Amino acid sequence: MSRTREIAAAAEAAGKHFNGRDGFANAGLKNLYVCIGESMGVGADSSSGCGQAMWTIDREPGVTPFLAKCRHCGGYAQSKAYRVPQDTAADFEWYRPDGRA
Repeated sequence: MSRTREIAAAAEAAGKHFNGRDGFANAGLKNLYVCIGESMGVGADSSSGCGQAMWTIDREPGVTPFLAKCRHCGGYAQSKAYRVPQDTAADFEWYRPDGRA
């Protein structure tokens, strides 16, 4: 099996597992990323980052990263894991580049 087919098969299997009846249907949900700077991981705080916030919306299931690059200082912006008000306007959106849901 070619590497491209192998990747496509893995993506399809993951989609069935995570987006199915027992999966995480995050399409349409908003999320907040806050800059924590150069340190990351469990217990990281914004003391070394610029603290800037970035609101996002998921256009398709399974497209959300845990960390994103801060657009202000280049550090790490950490996800708040959807524990945020859903009525806030989003600045950015996450989607699959190939358009498959």
